[in-house]
Amino acid sequence: VYVGNNGGIFKSSDAGATWIDKSGGGLSITQFYRIGVSAQNPNIVIGGSQDNGTSFLRNNTWRRVIGGDGMDCLINFSNSNYMYGNIQNGNMQRSYNGGLTWVDANSGVGEESRAWAAPFVINHQNPSTLFRATTMIYKTTNHGANWFAISSQIGGASPLTSLAVAPSDSNYLYLSNGTSLYRTTNSGANWNRMTTAPSSISRIAVHPTNPEHLWLTVEGYSANNKVFVSTNAGTTWSNLSAGLPNIPVNCVAVHPNQPLQVYIGTDLGVFVSNTGGGNWINFSQGLPSVIVDDLEIQLGADVLVAGTFGRGVWLSPLEVFNTTGEAKPELPNTVRIHAYPNPFNPVTDLRITVPQRGNLQLAIYDNNGRMVKELANAKHEVGVYFYQFDATELSSGIYFARASMENVTITEKLSLLK
Repeated sequence: VYVGNNGGIFKSSDAGATWIDKSGGGLSITQFYRIGVSAQNPNIVIGGSQDNGTSFLRNNTWRRVIGGDGMDCLINFSNSNYMYGNIQNGNMQRSYNGGLTWVDANSGVGEESRAWAAPFVINHQNPSTLFRATTMIYKTTNHGANWFAISSQIGGASPLTSLAVAPSDSNYLYLSNGTSLYRTTNSGANWNRMTTAPSSISRIAVHPTNPEHLWLTVEGYSANNKVFVSTNAGTTWSNLSAGLPNIPVNCVAVHPNQPLQVYIGTDLGVFVSNTGGGNWINFSQGLPSVIVDDLEIQLGADVLVAGTFGRGVWLSPLEVFNTTGEAKPELPNTVRIHAYPNPFNPVTDLRITVPQRGNLQLAIYDNNGRMVKELANAKHEVGVYFYQFDATELSSGIYFARASMENVTITEKLSLLK
C-alpha cells in the first residue's frame, strides 16, 4: 500500500501495520507557515509547517523538533542557542541548547482565544524580552520562562493575528486581528485603534530606525489593495499597490541597513522595491510559482530566505540596484564566492553563487598553494549554495577558498585567527 500525504510518500508491506518513508529527503513539498534564520549562520533555519510540526536545519540536515502543526518560530538574533516555536493555536515551546531539547514556554499565559498561527516577536534591543499575542499581549523578560500581560483584551474576542515591535524603540508595538490595526507607543500602557488603516491585514513590518514608519500587507483579492505605508505611526496611510497582480500579499521584510529596499511575499512568489514600496520588481527568478508565507533577511550572507507553502525553503542573494535605482541581474554571469565571517575562528561559511549548470570545484588552499580541504567537486544547478569550512585542526594564518567552474576560477582570501 502506498500513501501520499503532506509529509511525502509512504509504503507499507504488511497491510498498514508499519510504514516506511519513501520520500528520501528529495521532495521539497513542505508547507511552511513561518521560518526563522540565525543571524550568525544562514545554514541554521527553523520552520513551522502544516501537519509536519516544526523542523530545524543544521549541518545541512533537517530534523523535526516539535510536533503538531508548526507555526510561528524564531531564533534569537544574538545567540542561536535560543530558539522558539509554536504549534497550532499558540502553544509555545523553547530551546536553550540550539534545538537539541525543547520545553514548554506558556507559564503565565491565559486560556483566552489564540490565532491558528499566533504571532510572537523578539525585542531587538534586548533579546531576552519577547512579546506574544492571544486576544491580549504578553511579555517575557527571561527568554520565555515566564510571561505577564501588558494589555487587557484588544479588539474584542477575536484573536490577534499580526504583531510587530519597532527595532529602534520597543515602546512601539503594532498589532492586528486582521480587520483592525492597534498601536501602543508606551510599551502597552495605552492602546489606540488606528481607524484609517486598511483591513484584511496579513503582516506588519517596522522601519529599522524610525518607530513611526511601518508597512502593512493585505491578503485577499481586492484589486489595488495590497501594500500600504505610514510614516506617522498609522495615523494616515499611502497605498503602494500599483503594479502588483491581484493576488494575496502574505508577508513583508525590510532591509535592516537599506530600509528603502522592501521585499514582499505573495501567492505567486516575491517582489522587491527600492523606493520603500511601489515600483515593484518581480524577484522570483528560479523560484517556483508558489505561495510565499514568510521572508527573512540574513545580512551576514546577504541572502533572502523564503518559506513557501508547499515547496519548502528557498534562498536568493539580496537584490543589488545600480545608481539609477534599477535592479541588476539577480545572478552574476560568473561563479561568485563570499566568506562569512572573515576573519574567522575556527568555522566560516562559504556562499557560492552558481550562474549556470555545470561542475563546481571548491577547495581550500594554504599560503603555499597546497590544498588542505576539498569541499565540492560535482555538478551543480543554477542557484546559491553554502559550504562550511571547519579549520579546527589548522593553525592560524592566511588561506584561500578557490571556486572553479568551466574556465573561470574565483579566489577568496580567508584569515584564520586563533
